[in-house]
Amino acid sequence: MKTVFARRLGLFVFGFLILFLFRLGYGYVTQPNGEVITRGYETAQVSSDFALSRKNYAGQKKGVSGAGPLSVDQRYEKIATLGLVSDMFDADEAELRSIAKTAEALIQHEQAFGLEGRRHLQLAIGVNPALFEEVIGQVRAIGKAVSFQVNKSDKTNEYQELLARQESLRKSRDNLVALKSREAELGDLIALETRILDLESQIQSLGVSVGEFDAEYEFVTIKLTMREVPEPVTRSIGLMSRCKVAVEWSVRFYFGLMAAFFLFASAAFLSMLALCWMRQITGADEGGSK
Repeated sequence: MKTVFARRLGLFVFGFLILFLFRLGYGYVTQPNGEVITRGYETAQVSSDFALSRKNYAGQKKGVSGAGPLSVDQRYEKIATLGLVSDMFDADEAELRSIAKTAEALIQHEQAFGLEGRRHLQLAIGVNPALFEEVIGQVRAIGKAVSFQVNKSDKTNEYQELLARQESLRKSRDNLVALKSREAELGDLIALETRILDLESQIQSLGVSVGEFDAEYEFVTIKLTMREVPEPVTRSIGLMSRCKVAVEWSVRFYFGLMAAFFLFASAAFLSMLALCWMRQITGADEGGSK
């Protein structure tokens, strides 16, 4: 009796030891140097939604199908919004500025805030349209990109409307200037001069808007926000800690497996009892009927 009990106990301990060694070896394989703590690096959210005082426009010749080879001088606005997180903030910021300098881009907006360890940097960069894809690729390689979007809007009609309005104001101004040469009362001349000055002001204001579409100032926009996150921390795991984890896992898994086996065996035993009972009842009914 003691020999049977000792064998069963030995099998129980052997099974537990196999699970323990398996879990201990798994820990060394998956985390040979310790535990890496990222502290929110993977789940960081970055918003690049900030306003710009200046808009960038670019142009291109676009063919139009028809009776002849026609082309339209298209004007468009293209904005890329990019969110980055970085655990090497100073080095990545220097890399961003180096990319902008190499591409001869303009930093049109800059805002930095936050204390060390939780800093934010917002940049709006005007980039030559021909270098847009190259610059975007270089910037996305910095840190970890967590959001990215590109929007392109056609502004041809808006540009043409500005030109038409500017031409209309110039014609109105020229007509009023021509009236100054005629004889008129002083009050009428003052009102005329005031109206001419008002038109000049509107023409200059429109000139600024039209000038943003000029080929000399063609840019597309990259709106970038970079957020600093702490550097990943590697915490060493000692042998005792690994053994503790392995023992806890082995106990849960082993006793869970045994509980499942016990429930299965109990269900099978009860099923056999029920089957025997049904056979006895069936046999008794057949004997009574005879």
